[in-house]
Amino acid sequence: MSKRINLQDKISIGSIILSGRDKGELLRNKLELDELEHDNDEIIIAIPESIVSFNSSYFLGLFTPSIKRYKTKEKFLEKYRFECDEYIFKDIEDGIAEALKKNNLI
Repeated sequence: MSKRINLQDKISIGSIILSGRDKGELLRNKLELDELEHDNDEIIIAIPESIVSFNSSYFLGLFTPSIKRYKTKEKFLEKYRFECDEYIFKDIEDGIAEALKKNNLI
């Protein structure tokens, strides 16, 4: 089973940049991602075309617990599929790498 989340419905109207770890953490809690991960094989995150930057701070607030849980980029991306343009996906890949680097330092 899969769950699709359209971020267009979850972010402020007119937003073009997603930033701030605290905002990412708030959205994670609002979406109840831990529960969704348990109940779904795949979670699809649709990022609107209006977003021009998905800052690592926001991404880490939203996904660090999940990246730690799945331990590798490949396993994380098996659970989460991102519908976005290539530039935003590069931000996502950078965020994953940062989370994994920090996880290895702990």
